[in-house]
Amino acid sequence: MDQYKSSYRDEAQELIAAMETSLLQLEHTPDNEAIIQEVFRAMHTLKGNSAMFGFKVIAEFTHHLESIYEFVRSGQQKITRQILNVSLASLDHLSALVKDDTLSSPDLRRKHQLLTVNVVEVVSAIQQSLGLLSLSDNLETTCDSTSSPEGKKYKICFAPHKDFFYNGSNPLYYIDELKLLGDCSVSLKYDEVPLIGELTEINCFCSWEISLETEADEEQIRAVFQFVEHLCGLEISELNEQKAAPVGELKEQLTDEKVLDKAPEAEAVTTTLAPKKNVISSVRVSSERLDNLMSLVSELITLQAKLGTLAEQLPHSELMAVTENLEKISTRLRDNAFNMCLVPINNMLTPFNRLVRDLAADLNKEINFVTEGAETELDKNIMEGLSDPLMHLLRNSIDHGIEAPDVREQAGKSRCGTIVFKAYCSGTNVFIEIKDDGKGMDPEKIREKAVQKGIIAKDELLSEKEIFNLIFLPGFSTAEKISEISGRGVGMDVVKRKITDIRGQIKIASVPNEGTTITIKLPLTVSIIDGLMVKVNGADFVIPLSLVDRCFELPSLNVLNAYNNVITLDGEQLPYINLCEEFGEPASFATSQELIIVYHDDRKVALVADYVVGKFQAVLKPLGPYFLQMETISGATILGDGQIALVLDTNKIIEQYIDRKRYATCQ
Repeated sequence: MDQYKSSYRDEAQELIAAMETSLLQLEHTPDNEAIIQEVFRAMHTLKGNSAMFGFKVIAEFTHHLESIYEFVRSGQQKITRQILNVSLASLDHLSALVKDDTLSSPDLRRKHQLLTVNVVEVVSAIQQSLGLLSLSDNLETTCDSTSSPEGKKYKICFAPHKDFFYNGSNPLYYIDELKLLGDCSVSLKYDEVPLIGELTEINCFCSWEISLETEADEEQIRAVFQFVEHLCGLEISELNEQKAAPVGELKEQLTDEKVLDKAPEAEAVTTTLAPKKNVISSVRVSSERLDNLMSLVSELITLQAKLGTLAEQLPHSELMAVTENLEKISTRLRDNAFNMCLVPINNMLTPFNRLVRDLAADLNKEINFVTEGAETELDKNIMEGLSDPLMHLLRNSIDHGIEAPDVREQAGKSRCGTIVFKAYCSGTNVFIEIKDDGKGMDPEKIREKAVQKGIIAKDELLSEKEIFNLIFLPGFSTAEKISEISGRGVGMDVVKRKITDIRGQIKIASVPNEGTTITIKLPLTVSIIDGLMVKVNGADFVIPLSLVDRCFELPSLNVLNAYNNVITLDGEQLPYINLCEEFGEPASFATSQELIIVYHDDRKVALVADYVVGKFQAVLKPLGPYFLQMETISGATILGDGQIALVLDTNKIIEQYIDRKRYATCQ
């Protein structure tokens, strides 16, 4: 049972997240009937699942919340900000109840009581506006009226499929729903229950015949089963009009396809009730299993590299053919495993929508949050490390970027500011942009602040990009006053460090009074990369192939004679860095050396190595806590011969080189 409760909790959190997304959409399109139906359907499912698995507190609370949207769905009540606020607060509370359904925490218990009262008050206010009685009186009146002579009598044959329990549905719950419509008598049918040796607790073998006397019509009765009608055989008939088919025959029709030929007159009924063939298009897989799969694929690639090394040492035609085929298969397996670990960025957008909505209301600002490219996919491990940095960047845009409505009007802008969250793929990278149309940042102000703090010299020349990069230094802030939201100079350095930890890059572009754009460049995955293996003073290093433009072989004399570490290649002047010197080793004087042209932001830089070994599929392994200070090394990989090759972070190498040159110039 614990396994099923764990599955329930996962599905409940998904339903809550889906409802939150839908409610935020309703705020902009309050009359969208499709979204209203989605919200009601999710609440109904959550209530049923909760009752099924014994989460009575969640079921009862959701029932109260669902009552609001019953009025909304029927068109009797419009969506208001009060309803949305109560609903969103209730969803936060439901998320907490999923983790602690026993209300063991006193704070959670108090919050539960308060929110329950708030929800019931909203329901009562709606009923009063419609001229209805209170909830309790209304239920009593309903029960009394169903036994009046004016009520109709129905016979309902309810025959759940064997897999009815699979999505957490509880047949008894739907029978309880029928009891609210009128005078109800229920008869259990257990003809289909197998012998005890064949009995399984996960299948439903029972069916029910229900006699209902009510003023409700057939459509209202069928609405009780609207979310499970495809999972059961259901026949509703008025007793004074026609005789209902026995439940046993109904279940036989659902399981025996030949009935259609034997009983043509029942064709209309069986066509409606015949169960659809389940075509499983997707399955739920735990993150742990995906991580294990990626780990096994990584080990396979390491073994494949070792096999390739052995095949070179022991040349044999059949061995070489097997090695090549294994490499092709392992590459395809790697790509499929990658795709399984990719999730749409849309999965993490709901908290951001909520953040913009709530924080804008707290700051009395009007902000329109626009998302583009939400279908772009990213490695789940990268996405987990990206959530906090993005949250901080959005808070900064809301607090510092977007101006107050009156200020925007004075500047000739609309009262409502706009924050655009855009994601897109380019090559082997994913780019995320956060752009606002606020007041922007003044490079001169940032420079003055840096001079005051002694970060740069007064006469030091910096490009606009380098000035904006000062924001990522620890303790640096241009905020004029400290608030609870931001302005303490703690955060942007952490943002950059966390993005760097997942091998990402971040840059800022801003125009005063027009807005700011923050761009984050991320790899598709962090576990396995295609790399270029090079030799530096006899040691093996790997450079991510996605950063490499091209390679040149040049005589050493050309490099040594280059002026101020700048060399001309194909008419283009490029700065170069000698990796031997960068690693504290004496420069190599080989007859020729290799230049690897790599990308660094919007420009190219050449790295000098002894020679290029070739393309290599690298499985990244962490270096461990003792090597955290080695910022120029992003990891290590095991070669086919068992040796270790370090994976270079070329961006860090170039940044450290530039910092040393700047420091030397200042001295």
